[in-house]
Amino acid sequence: MIVISLLSILSFVFGQIVTLDESTYADPLQNTPSIVLYSQSSDPNTEELSSLFSQVAPLISPLGLSVAQLDCSSFSEQCKELNIGSESKIRFHHLKGKSNDFDGPKTVDSLVQWTKDALLQTVRVFPSREAVNAIFADFPHIILGTFSSRNSEYNSLLSCSATRAKTDTYAAIIDPSTESQTLEFLYTAGNASVPFTGGWSFFSIAFWVQDQSNTPLIDEISAYNAYRYLPCEKPVGYFFVDKKRNDMHQVYSLGLELAQKHKGKMLFVIVDHNVHWRMTQTLGLDARYFPSFTIEAKYPSPVPDTKAHYPLLPTPENARWGVYPEMTMETVGEFCQKWLDGEIPLTLRSEPIPNEQANKTIRVVGDTFNQIVIDSENYVFMKFTAPWCHKCGKLKPEFEQLANELSDEKKITFADMDITLNDPPPHFIVDGYPTLLLFKPGQKDQPVKCEDFFSFQKIRRFLNTNIPGLNLSVDEEAIKQEDIELQKERLEREKAEKEQSSHHDEL
Repeated sequence: MIVISLLSILSFVFGQIVTLDESTYADPLQNTPSIVLYSQSSDPNTEELSSLFSQVAPLISPLGLSVAQLDCSSFSEQCKELNIGSESKIRFHHLKGKSNDFDGPKTVDSLVQWTKDALLQTVRVFPSREAVNAIFADFPHIILGTFSSRNSEYNSLLSCSATRAKTDTYAAIIDPSTESQTLEFLYTAGNASVPFTGGWSFFSIAFWVQDQSNTPLIDEISAYNAYRYLPCEKPVGYFFVDKKRNDMHQVYSLGLELAQKHKGKMLFVIVDHNVHWRMTQTLGLDARYFPSFTIEAKYPSPVPDTKAHYPLLPTPENARWGVYPEMTMETVGEFCQKWLDGEIPLTLRSEPIPNEQANKTIRVVGDTFNQIVIDSENYVFMKFTAPWCHKCGKLKPEFEQLANELSDEKKITFADMDITLNDPPPHFIVDGYPTLLLFKPGQKDQPVKCEDFFSFQKIRRFLNTNIPGLNLSVDEEAIKQEDIELQKERLEREKAEKEQSSHHDEL
């Protein structure tokens, strides 16, 4: 046991390659995870592989594994026992005797990435919590155990990790001075955790880990987990934060407390404004104040998947002075409970009603939407935009041209709305920028979406098709050329993707 501990400590702290011999060659089989270079002097590739291993050792040893080497020319019987063969190789040992050999390109990046991938299939052992925090700072969450030794409780966690290696990340702190064995689901960004309170058996741990991982109590939104929340039947509470400035431990701790209180009723996620800044205004929040909070929930509507937003906003008096609600259990907890009790009404944002209109396109705000769009007997062709949207800017002069061209058509109204500052009724789904909707008389609850906003000629054809008696000139030849160019771009994109995929397979 002393030799095993020394192997881990030397590798982890100093980035040192430990040289094995006949008395220690089996240590990597027990002291998982370990990566070992087995060298054969007769193999012409040995020098290249040894040089690569030396470069990579200081990069991978801080990841929580042992790094060692064994000269098979001097210890041939031991290497024969390990089934090394006649060629030099780098082998990763993990999960009670399971191992795999490195067979990728002989580059530093390739070997480091291979090692990281292999580490996802085992429990990584660290000497302290500080070491865990340093390595897993960018991970959303990990399963972390603290043990006095590699005892039966540790082995239960090891067995669990073998069954869920592709979906979870496991780490362990081996500290002989610890008085009790603990297990926690650690949200690393906020250094907040959910403790394991069950019995130390494989099944208890496995079911607990599965429950925590499938839908974490609190999670940071990303491209990899958004699918859990976008179609979600339950209401979702969004904490918008600035990770560069806000106290993430406070936010995570608050989110965990709320999630545990309302488990089964609500989900909670964290959104970093630095990454998803466009969502902030779209969901009705002020980008000057973080952290902030809003609830997204399904809204009764004939349109499927309609969602509404309920931001936690200051009172008018506090808003006047820029005083936003503090993110505490008292304020956010009370808001969530009131929402669940049906006491928080839906409020739609609106800019001030404009005193006059600058051109033929009517500027619609939240408070005038029903008057101009729903209550009107006209066809209303509506453009939903955002000020940062480049495509919206390109469309603006063409939209203005159409409005001017049809200014004498009294049955048609052209309108636009800045969706970052105004809310249409929730069942009118705006899922991108720009969005063009045609509201027809008698069918205002079922607007027709114009998909071809890139093509001025196709927009003209769309209006002819959907507005009886309208006869705008349409350049069909231009549309034909546009379709040829789009087809050409699509084929080139598919070819590039195929070549990239083929190159990846070769690697």
